[in-house]
Amino acid sequence: MIENDIIHYLTNDATLIALGITSAKIFPDIPKQEPALPYMTFSWSMSDDGDEVIDPCRLELNIFGSNKLNAQLIRARLVALLHKQDEIQSTLYDYSATHYIYWSKLTFGKSMFEPERENFQIALTFDFKYTSKN
Repeated sequence: MIENDIIHYLTNDATLIALGITSAKIFPDIPKQEPALPYMTFSWSMSDDGDEVIDPCRLELNIFGSNKLNAQLIRARLVALLHKQDEIQSTLYDYSATHYIYWSKLTFGKSMFEPERENFQIALTFDFKYTSKN
């Protein structure tokens, strides 16, 4: 599935790991227990708006940073990895064994501070267009 490929791509990025986002710190939807900061949650939505060859999907990421700078650095790295609308898809195109990603774009971003949790949160949405290699 395309979702697994993209999350695998993110969990193997050395910069995200250095910023505290390891595979143990990325959760689908909401974690059962709030983990130590920083961490990320994700959710997917698929669309039937594609044609017979290209399929669209949307990835929503929520970054919970240990502080504002940490959240902003994680955001910057995610944008560098996933916002590829104007580039040839060499980096995203070939990393997946099952899919070709033709286009990806940051379509939404919002920052907020949660005083009750004392963390800084950034919500991002990326849209993708992809097709299966099969």
